[in-house]
Amino acid sequence: WEGVRLVDDMRVSDLWSRKPPRTVDEALQAAEALRAGALAWGEVVSIGDSLEIRAVSYDVTQGKETARQFRVRVSRDATGMDSVFAALADSIVIGGTGVRGASVVGTRNLHALQQFLEGREALDRFDLRGAEERFRAAVQSDESFAQAHLWRARTLAWRGDAEPSAWLGDAARAVALSAALPPREAAHAAALRDLADGHAPEACRRYRALAATDSTDFAAWLGIGDCNARDDAVVRDARSATGYAFRGSYYTAIAAYRRALALVPSFHLAERGLAFQRLSRRVLYTEESRIRRGVAILPDTQRFLAFPSFAADTLAFVPVAFGQALRTPPSHATERRAVMWAADVASELTADWVRAFPASADAQSSYSESLEAASAISGSGQGLGPALGAARQAAQHTDSANLRVFRAVAVVRLLLKSDSVSSARSLADSILAAWPTPTSYQAGFLANLAVLTGRPTRAAALLRRAASDSEHVPFLAPSGRRAVLAPDMMMAALELRAYASLSSPRDSLRAVSHRLDRMVTTLVPASEQRTTRRMLFATPIVLAGDGLGELSFTVDSGFDALLAMRLALARGDSAAARASSGRYSSLTSAYSPGTLGIDRSVAHADMLLQLGDTSAATRQLDAALEALPRARSILLEATPQAGGVGRAMLMRVALARRAGDRATAERWGRRVGALWSGAEPELRALMDSLQR
Repeated sequence: WEGVRLVDDMRVSDLWSRKPPRTVDEALQAAEALRAGALAWGEVVSIGDSLEIRAVSYDVTQGKETARQFRVRVSRDATGMDSVFAALADSIVIGGTGVRGASVVGTRNLHALQQFLEGREALDRFDLRGAEERFRAAVQSDESFAQAHLWRARTLAWRGDAEPSAWLGDAARAVALSAALPPREAAHAAALRDLADGHAPEACRRYRALAATDSTDFAAWLGIGDCNARDDAVVRDARSATGYAFRGSYYTAIAAYRRALALVPSFHLAERGLAFQRLSRRVLYTEESRIRRGVAILPDTQRFLAFPSFAADTLAFVPVAFGQALRTPPSHATERRAVMWAADVASELTADWVRAFPASADAQSSYSESLEAASAISGSGQGLGPALGAARQAAQHTDSANLRVFRAVAVVRLLLKSDSVSSARSLADSILAAWPTPTSYQAGFLANLAVLTGRPTRAAALLRRAASDSEHVPFLAPSGRRAVLAPDMMMAALELRAYASLSSPRDSLRAVSHRLDRMVTTLVPASEQRTTRRMLFATPIVLAGDGLGELSFTVDSGFDALLAMRLALARGDSAAARASSGRYSSLTSAYSPGTLGIDRSVAHADMLLQLGDTSAATRQLDAALEALPRARSILLEATPQAGGVGRAMLMRVALARRAGDRATAERWGRRVGALWSGAEPELRALMDSLQR
């Protein structure tokens, strides 16, 4: 049909998901709410070897009296399908002339049509996975079904967890068959193909044109968000302070995503909220020290990173070459303002979600995360109570096992940040008991609870299990890419991190470090051994010091000031150690409290004590412990940080007792006593010694 403007499909799905009409009057009211002039309502029923199509159309302004009814059966061979649907269109549209000669169905395969219709029904429920499966079945039955290819590509893109290459084939096929598509759908197919093919600027141009001609096009606004958010290309820009700029604008992406959600609030239901979370987390940097990564356009392969900044009321990222960033970590004076802005946006979006769907565990979880982030960046701590309440509700009503572990750990983190240490430890104990045989994904989160509560041996066993899940791989190669290691080497490396995070037990620490060193020697090419050793051993050496013995001398410090300080102490070079300490303090002075890992503060304090600088060590620990309420959400997702909490408390108790500061010793003594009440013997012995 020409000259007929349809209400956006996703807006209809949004309204239906809130209150599905049960009567003609309710359906007419729904159509009126969408400002539609006409309503078509019906069903497709399977009867034996046929489909029966039943439809009724109404003039919304005139009501039930204008009903036009239509009913037809289609045989298995689908003979005359085009004419059947053309006649159906005639019955629905009030006035106008039908367009003959072009397919209005797109398939003559009955099974393909059934699957496609079921996919659209799943989409009306915002079941993106179910819809994608049906659309995939439709194209498997009829490879020339253009609409099914388009909608499969679209649902894969909307889910947000697939790489663009996953929908390239379907998008390209839809473009090849675009003669069977209405002009707008053909334009959408071309935009999806461009995005999947790495041509983000072309995709953005197509989506902007679609939005310009219909400002209520949900898919166009979501596409504008995606083509900016997924574009990590860095181009030369003389206006930038570094001479480079990101091609894709996160600020534009955020504005587009917000516009899409305003049109279809029920999109929050898709993937139980995970689709929205994937979209928003790409572009909403709600915590300081979070890095955006980029890569230059071929043939240049240089990699870049940037922290968020804010200029002229606009979010910005100024890319810095990866090698330069290693020498001098990039920071920006307006980073905190940029993060505060993003946290406010996230709070607004998730609050809207909770208001629309108060019983949704996914909504409560996202709301909790946004409140925690806003509380951390403001430094007030006022949002921790509401965040904890929402996190508890989310964890209690989550039925997915993986999500339940993740959300339960979030409750432990919020209890810890709220200074409810005993409750945090009790909950951690119950979570560990509830998952005796976790999956690799679950094991990574459980391992950090074991480290937090002083059980490194159990943590090491859990991290060995987690090694097969890329979610828990913390190692970055010099190129900036996530490292890929042989399975046995990855297990040993993660096991070493568990022991080094608590510098205990000393025997296990040394045994695993020597085993991992032998693996590097035998499994890694000689030309790569230097960088591999630094990647795997740098953090353990910083955290455990002389616990690794002579291995401390086999790793070069690179640009890590703390590692250089540790190696200088191992050589007995106090002057070099003090110089590295000063360099580290200078580099970190611009960071807000809580954004630096507590593990690094503990390591620095430990080395300052070796230099005899008790007052500086005390200041380091006080700053780290007082900043716990502002710690980033990775506090219990990064193994060294989880171990740093108890170590900082115990070290502060020791310094307070040495200084005769009984109040401070009792304050942190009670907390570490509660946190490590079930700790392994070596750590218990340290606490018992302090108590004596």
